[in-house]
Amino acid sequence: MADGFLSGLVRRAGDWRDEAAERAEPRLRKGYRRARHEGGDALDELRRLWSQIEEVVERRVAPAAGRGARRAGEAASDYARSAGEAVSDYAGRAGRVAADYGPQARDAALHAADYLRGAARARPLLAIGIAVAATWIVAGMLRSDRRR
Repeated sequence: MADGFLSGLVRRAGDWRDEAAERAEPRLRKGYRRARHEGGDALDELRRLWSQIEEVVERRVAPAAGRGARRAGEAASDYARSAGEAVSDYAGRAGRVAADYGPQARDAALHAADYLRGAARARPLLAIGIAVAATWIVAGMLRSDRRR
């Protein structure tokens, strides 16, 4: 009896499935046609919107970007011009300072050289020791730079 009940249930389920498929097929076809038609409308709408976006970009955005680029170029040119003027001004000041203090600096350097020469002649062994120590320190620094 269990076999009869289960086999009858399976048979009825198959019948229900077939009936559902028969009822659903026309509705699916109708839905597919409608979706295809509506999708075409949506595609046309998207094309229209895209052309409007392109028009706005060409009419408004591109000229504004061009104006912005020109303004940036002008600002960079003005900045470069003012920087050049500042550098020229500083160079002129440095030249005047060098002209004003150049003879004094030369005299100070000659005086320092005369003093060192006199000190080396007065204490020759001390001068040789200082020269050897300075040479040793400089050579040590150069060797440590080569190791790195």
